[in-house]
Amino acid sequence: SLASDEGAETIVVVVQARPADAAARAELEGAIAQMVKETVGVDARVVTISPSVGLPLTSSGKLSRTRARNAWLAGDYEDGGRRRGGAPAAT
Repeated sequence: SLASDEGAETIVVVVQARPADAAARAELEGAIAQMVKETVGVDARVVTISPSVGLPLTSSGKLSRTRARNAWLAGDYEDGGRRRGGAPAAT
């Protein structure tokens, strides 16, 4: 979770997926947000990133939540994890 400007916490779910188009991406993100709401009772912001960008891993192959959080805060996951110019975001 991240603290918003108003001080409230925001849940961000970063999903590695390759939706076919913007409509499929929006449908996937909406379905995941709904599942989070139904399961744990909180609203979440869902962002999909391309598998080619990938989620950051630790040296043992586990998901690095700290590095994923830092990448989110740095804006690395905007536009599916691609920066302007089409280059993959650093993780």
